Amino acid sequence: AAQATQDAASACSCDCCISQPSAAGALVCMPRAGDVATPAGLGDCSVTCKVPDSEARARFDATSGEVDYARYCPSFCRTFGVGQEAASDDALLCAAETSVTQGSASGQAQQPSAWQLELLSHGAGTAAGPAPAPAQADVSEEVTDAILDLAKTQMEEARRHAEAAGAGAKTAREAYEATLATSSTMGTAAGKAMFEQIRRAAGEQASAVLRERRRYEDAARVKAMKASQEAAMVYRKAKIRDLALADTWVERADQFKQASESRERLAEDDAMQAEQYLDDHDDEAANDYKAKAREEMVQSDTFSEEADAAKKQAEAIVAGAAWYDEAMQAAAASAMAAALPPDVAPVPLPALR
Repeated sequence: AAQATQDAASACSCDCCISQPSAAGALVCMPRAGDVATPAGLGDCSVTCKVPDSEARARFDATSGEVDYARYCPSFCRTFGVGQEAASDDALLCAAETSVTQGSASGQAQQPSAWQLELLSHGAGTAAGPAPAPAQADVSEEVTDAILDLAKTQMEEARRHAEAAGAGAKTAREAYEATLATSSTMGTAAGKAMFEQIRRAAGEQASAVLRERRRYEDAARVKAMKASQEAAMVYRKAKIRDLALADTWVERADQFKQASESRERLAEDDAMQAEQYLDDHDDEAANDYKAKAREEMVQSDTFSEEADAAKKQAEAIVAGAAWYDEAMQAAAASAMAAALPPDVAPVPLPALR
């Protein structure tokens, strides 16, 4: 059955490949596989095809002469309109890359078929002018990802220079040791001078790498510290809000306490007034003042209970606000871990209150 499938597959051809835009916007060759029907009736391309020579088989690492068009098209075919955009119904065919290369070398390119020219003309007629300019990146933050990437790129470039300088120093060392074997004092002095010069250059390159590395780490830590502070600020504001509410309850408790004491003093005064009326044998006035004193004592007790309740409420709010300290530490640590690059060690967080 495998042999029958291989015999049924046709020879690979770039006619079964079309230009499609990639994620980056450039045109690449992709398999047509019968999805595009053309006037010439070539919309019946299969998913696989035969590779004509053993060199191509070795390139695809295939055990048989049959390969997928998904591998053949981007490897052997080239788009007609590089850099242009193409819609799904205006896709252009691809040309064999070897044919285009050979034609360019001899000054005469291979002529496409009639229906290929028709697709090229149709695709060229739908050009919509230059591509829109890419949107500018947001650089509003003090330390942006672009600055970090630039610092890391400079660090890597300095590291490559240091490696090249190290290789040069090794070569100079070998030349120096070969010079020592000769009897020429001048050659020995020249070798030493060259070795010393390259050694100094390697040291300067290593220092440059270290400076770039430190600059990169400092910028990353500044950005991570800012992110951790912003995360902790949410819980800090909530704690301040709750503590302010607790102060309000404390103030209310003091007010209730003062009202209770005031009613108690009034009750004592009315009780004394009632005693005086009793001494004067004015029982009716004495009874009125006694009733008034009892009512004032009831109000005093009520205000005292309200004061105790307000005080307990304030204490409960203060005790609950202690949870925000742990929440601030956890949020700050999480934000810093997320903002730091994997190759930068985190810095200790200060105690947040």
